[in-house]
Amino acid sequence: MPVKNAQASSPATSRRTILVIDDDIPTLELLSATFSLEGYRVVDAVNGREGLTRMNRDRPDIILCDVLMPDVDGRGFSEALHADASYRDIPLVLVSAGQETTVAKGIEYSAFVEKPFSVSALLALVRQLIDMPQSHIPPTAP
Repeated sequence: MPVKNAQASSPATSRRTILVIDDDIPTLELLSATFSLEGYRVVDAVNGREGLTRMNRDRPDIILCDVLMPDVDGRGFSEALHADASYRDIPLVLVSAGQETTVAKGIEYSAFVEKPFSVSALLALVRQLIDMPQSHIPPTAP
């Protein structure tokens, strides 16, 4: 799926870091390429354990995380993220092929995106969450 960028990336966008965590390599590559083309710095991980390491090393501005993964899944990642006060304010977007009411039950997150997703809608959501003051992003735990 080609991604076209009608706008030039702003200097503010290029300073923003997105952590993408997904065990599905084509999805990981699509998201990494899409956000890189939009001027974001992208850090990726293939499971939650690797995602926690990257989060500690790179301090992202937002995290996109699959829910159903081996090793540490999205639930375990969310619990670790929210257990640490220094990371609790980072918006967490869950991205999953499962239905929100089933796979995200009991997980604290900022937004949920169901696969397959619209790249343009995901870009808009990320922009909205990154630009919104963290105190205004209500955590969701269905």
